[in-house]
Amino acid sequence: MAGLVPIMLSTGTGSDVTHRIAAPMLGGMATVLLLNLLVLPVIYSLVLQFQEHGLGNE
Repeated sequence: MAGLVPIMLSTGTGSDVTHRIAAPMLGGMATVLLLNLLVLPVIYSLVLQFQEHGLGNE
């Protein structure tokens, strides 16, 4: 991700093309980072709680 920041901030020749390539890559990498660090652990803990206290234990 740190390597894509200079590409996004560049203003030289061909930078308009590289911006179009680097922007989705940077956005996708940031999205995956947040998903793996925040959303998936919460979903995993909810599934474990549901298994412990869910409908199967009545």
